[in-house]
This record gives sequence, structure tokens and C-alpha cells, in this order.
Amino acid sequence: MQRRDKAWKKYRIIPVDANYLEYKRLRNEANKQVKQDQANYRKTILKSFKGKPKRFYGYMQKLKTVKDKVARLTTVNGKLTETDEEAAQTLASSLSNVFVHEAPLQPDTNGNDVQEQNIDCPVIIITEEKVRSKLLALKEDKVQGPDNIHPAVLKSCADTVAKPLSIIFNKSLQEGTVPQDWKLATVCPIFKRETEVTQATTDQFH
Repeated sequence: MQRRDKAWKKYRIIPVDANYLEYKRLRNEANKQVKQDQANYRKTILKSFKGKPKRFYGYMQKLKTVKDKVARLTTVNGKLTETDEEAAQTLASSLSNVFVHEAPLQPDTNGNDVQEQNIDCPVIIITEEKVRSKLLALKEDKVQGPDNIHPAVLKSCADTVAKPLSIIFNKSLQEGTVPQDWKLATVCPIFKRETEVTQATTDQFH
């Protein structure tokens, strides 16, 4: 690139065809080298993103030249939100209204055993080895759920908690019920750009 700049200055001082052809050759060579270096850099970056989604999203965030603002939402009172916190609360309340509350299982009035009714169904058994393999496959860069237990803790304690968890899973399958704590979830509203969601109302999320 330095040789290209020198050739350009030389051509501006002495504007002859020979100097211009030399500048054009160096310019094309510099552009080709820059594009090749950029392609190699992108390949290196893409390889480093494997298994690291946070690094990928952080890189994409740095590439953004225009910072998006949170769109204003219409509340249940018909007014537009003024702050980002108010928009997040409005979106979270609208999403909570679409949750389905399951009715508790009714006991069998005929007195028949559940196993007798589903005698042809295959029996599912969750072994301790399966639970341990799932715990060891947890990603440590994820946040904890409603139980406030970080995946890194579960992964490091896989050998200890695999047996009690397998017992709980098998008991849940046998009884056909799920513990109430397992039905909880941490729901976070996902922000969309103002061009995608403009003056959105809470009715659009039902």
C-alpha cells in the first residue's frame, strides 16, 4: 500500500502513461491482497466461534454501525411507554397472559390401574449413566434457571446428583406427574428493532 501511494504521488507530479500504468498495477495488487487478508481473517474468526455463541453475538454487535433503540409499546391503558424498563414490563405482562395453566390430573374413577390401561406402551427407564452424560454435556456459559443452580455446578457434581435425579425422573414417569418446580421457567422478552416492531400493541402478542 505504501508503494501504491508513492506511485500515485509520482503520477500526480509527472502525469505520464508509464507512471499511471505502474500505479494501476500496484493498486490492483494492493486491493487483491487486502481482500485475501480479509477473507482469511473472517475464516479464522468463524472457526473461533464454534461452540461459543456469546463470542459470536458479541462480534456481530461490534459490527453494527447503528444502535437500535427499544420500540415504544402501547400499554393496556392505551398510552405509549416512555422508558425501556416500562416497555420491558409491558412486554413481559403481555407474554405472561398467554401461558397455559394445566389442570391437575383426575384420578381414574373406574379404579383401573394406569399400568393395566397402558400395558402395550413401552416402558421408559432413565438410567443413571444417561443422566450423568447429559449433565456432563451442559454448557458452562449458560445462565442458571429458576432453580438458581448454575450449569457449571451441575456439571462438576454430575457423579453425585446423577443417581437422585434418575430416581426422580423414573418416579415422575411411573406416576404420570411432573414436580411443580419443573414447570417454572425464566422468560425474558426479546428486543426487536423498531423497523420490525413499530407501535406494537399488547394484543399482537396473544
